Amino acid sequence: MEENYFLQNCSEDSVISCGGNLFNKLSLKERLDLAFTSPYTMKIFSNILRKYAVPDFTDDWFDEGENCEILRVGGKGWQKGKMRIRLTLEFCPDEPAVEDPPASNKPESREPESPLDDIRRMIKEENQ
Repeated sequence: MEENYFLQNCSEDSVISCGGNLFNKLSLKERLDLAFTSPYTMKIFSNILRKYAVPDFTDDWFDEGENCEILRVGGKGWQKGKMRIRLTLEFCPDEPAVEDPPASNKPESREPESPLDDIRRMIKEENQ
């Protein structure tokens, strides 16, 4: 059930500058894994979730997930599955990436809108 969404839009050799520190993607992931899997951090999350959200919360929510059922509008009854808590870290650029200009200045050839357009054009030319 392991899924990895950690900085999906960054390559392994990306360098991240944050808070005056420099990290590569792998180094940052290792540090965050250590921080969020420490018993102290897990205890804090568990206590908050027990107090405010799920009174019978267990650490299984972070690992394999907790058995649950969901009933969706328009669905076909209750669907069994597991509920997991995952934290993600993503990079959101301030400006969208600029696309590279076309390789040549030639206008792109326009495809016919229908495969039959060429046939229609040939028939029209023959009838003229």
